[in-house]
Amino acid sequence: MKNTILSFLMLAGTAFTSFAQTTLQAGDIAFVAIQSGETGQTAKDRFAFILLKDIEANTPINFTDNAVINNQPVKFCKNEGTSRWTSTSAMTAGTIVSISEDSITSSGSANGGLAFSQSGDQILAYQVGGQDTVMLAGISTTGWEMACATACGNVPGGNNSKTCLPPPLVNEVNAVGFPTLKKNAFFNLNDPSGTPAEILAAINNPANWTQEDVLQTWPTWNVTITTSIEKLIEKQKFMLFPTVSGGNFTLVNNSGSPYEFTVHNVLGQIQFSGVAPVGKKEFSFHGLSKGFYFVSSKSKEGNSGLSRFQISK
Repeated sequence: MKNTILSFLMLAGTAFTSFAQTTLQAGDIAFVAIQSGETGQTAKDRFAFILLKDIEANTPINFTDNAVINNQPVKFCKNEGTSRWTSTSAMTAGTIVSISEDSITSSGSANGGLAFSQSGDQILAYQVGGQDTVMLAGISTTGWEMACATACGNVPGGNNSKTCLPPPLVNEVNAVGFPTLKKNAFFNLNDPSGTPAEILAAINNPANWTQEDVLQTWPTWNVTITTSIEKLIEKQKFMLFPTVSGGNFTLVNNSGSPYEFTVHNVLGQIQFSGVAPVGKKEFSFHGLSKGFYFVSSKSKEGNSGLSRFQISK
């Protein structure tokens, strides 16, 4: 009996692991491109999104170009398309996935495709958890309506080419819309790097996009997501952490040469001066009174920086 129970638990654990998935929230993904073609061409409609959070295998994300007819709880019209994408392996933040209208994907698998109107359309991304529809991201080639449609399709009160943004989606925060209609658009910053919040803000800023009525060649995006203190340290040439302490701090110098640094109080008065060698060095500022301070740094190559910290004692 004991062996039978153990075998059952092992099988149950295996089954659970096989179907594990990641629950996402608004801002965990963002759209980076949409293509609805150009007049007279036969190229497939397609879109691309970026993961701003690591996900497990078997994580599903739904996409639709249906308009929203009720924003809380979210209800969609059903006269357009829906695509369900599923990760077939664990994927890291910074991964970009493209999906075409014939369900061809750059990674993962898709069931169902979206075909976009050249007179304007939108994509909304969401997950379904029980009775809840959790909105993740949105993109619209025609901007967003203030109010949701009251009917579906090209009838009074209906709208196929525009929709409202259901909460918690907010334009230029976790969704992007363009006031001037163009059939194709892509995020055009080269090799951006930063925290998920910084990347999200850059992507959802319409100023960072290229729009055209003709077909575009999408770039090969190389996005670096800094999700931990270790990665942040690698990114920075000179930094101090933690930002709040009773007096003990670590200075990190990744520049390859020593940095001179000076600690100032909020009045600009010098409280401490020193040299940070290459690598990590512990410093104690216990002689400083409680409050905020600034560290100005400069290398012999002329690189400089300014950071703030707080003595909390």
